Amino acid sequence: MLLRWLRGLAIIAAVIILVVSVARVREGGNQIVLERKEDGEGMVSDEVSDGEIHYILVYPGILPNHFLYPLKMVRDRTVEWVTTDPMMKAELLQLYADKRLGAAKVLFEEGRDELGVEVGEKAVMYQRRVVEIIEDLKKEGKNVGRIANKVERATAKHEEVWKSLIEIAGEQAKPRVDEFKDDSVEFNLRIQRVLEREN
Repeated sequence: MLLRWLRGLAIIAAVIILVVSVARVREGGNQIVLERKEDGEGMVSDEVSDGEIHYILVYPGILPNHFLYPLKMVRDRTVEWVTTDPMMKAELLQLYADKRLGAAKVLFEEGRDELGVEVGEKAVMYQRRVVEIIEDLKKEGKNVGRIANKVERATAKHEEVWKSLIEIAGEQAKPRVDEFKDDSVEFNLRIQRVLEREN
């Protein structure tokens, strides 16, 4: 009896989380957070100094070894499925890529390389999809400058993080992390080409 009651409570909680997540996406609540700084003339720009990209990765939330992680995956897939606007989908997938990269970083720092590689593959997969959406939108003649600029900074940040993780990854994981870094370089170059055509 108690087990049935707990299952019902878990289902209700999952439905509430799903409804809130879908509502946030519909309102544009999932935004990529960038560190911004005003110059002397009141202009706002993204800060880049000493070769470091100041693109803040969002908090990854619960990690794959958490018992509620499957609910998070269901929520993410559902929110993605109901997001039909390509620009919003690109924003959402960039958020997912950033979260997966953040989770992979935590896992590598904790020495859980195998799980870090698995989550890293998802980060790269989401990033690839973002780039493909932007390229497709550009081919259709859409103005993609704003999202392409954001993704250019994101891919540069992903490259930077993967480079740092190569140093702490175990010997078996290093080649995969190096591949992820190379993927980020490729994505950044593809987005730069889109931006060149935008001007």
